[in-house]
Amino acid sequence: MQYLYLATIVLLLIFVVFLLTYSFYKIRRIDKRVSEALARMMKLQRTDLIDVSQQFQNLAILQYELSLKRPLPPTRGWVASPDFLLLISRHAHAVKPEVVVECSSGVSTLVLASCLRDNGKGHVYSLENDEIFARQTRTHLEREGLSEWATVLHAPLTNQTIDNRQFSWYDISSLPVMAIDLIVVDGPPHFVGPMARYPAGPMLFTRLADDGMIFADDAARTEEEATLAAWRREFPVFEESYHHCEKGCTSFHKPSRQ
Repeated sequence: MQYLYLATIVLLLIFVVFLLTYSFYKIRRIDKRVSEALARMMKLQRTDLIDVSQQFQNLAILQYELSLKRPLPPTRGWVASPDFLLLISRHAHAVKPEVVVECSSGVSTLVLASCLRDNGKGHVYSLENDEIFARQTRTHLEREGLSEWATVLHAPLTNQTIDNRQFSWYDISSLPVMAIDLIVVDGPPHFVGPMARYPAGPMLFTRLADDGMIFADDAARTEEEATLAAWRREFPVFEESYHHCEKGCTSFHKPSRQ
């Protein structure tokens, strides 16, 4: 009987030791996972802080380089990021385009119109499917005295048939027919449908003048991959470059004919 009692005590001690050891092991694993998760969060926060800091710097540089009387409207969220705006403004200042067409209006319209005013020539035609946004952009242009440098066209999204495929894209019937020196693609929104921005290729790129340039925002988004791939196939002569902007940017240059 005494032997059975001692055996029971030993087994209980063994079980307790096992339980403590297992609990310690699990706690260590949980602690390790928590530490790793915290480290990842801190790294992401540091990265986000660096990104935000860089965007503030780009915005300050952009504001300094433009001849605007007021600060630019907010440039976060759906709006083009400061690094993208700085990229297209420097291009516009450098090449001095005569005709600029952009898909979607907003802060980019102000930036481009300001560049053309600085250049002393050129005009921006902005395609905007939302009449409210179109009026807002026109108001910003008027306040800055830029109305003569940019026209915001209300271009509702309509059904477009391209190569037997259906797309919802801008009605460009009010867009003057002329050679385009600079195209900025930042619309329509991706939720319009698959390859929502693809029609810019067959509808606008065919009008691009020699030595013209195209800038496509949001190139880092997965949903834009198919569109970019289609443009590469259909315009093989264009020279492509990728720019490391916050949301990604791909540019296409049409070489001059020899």
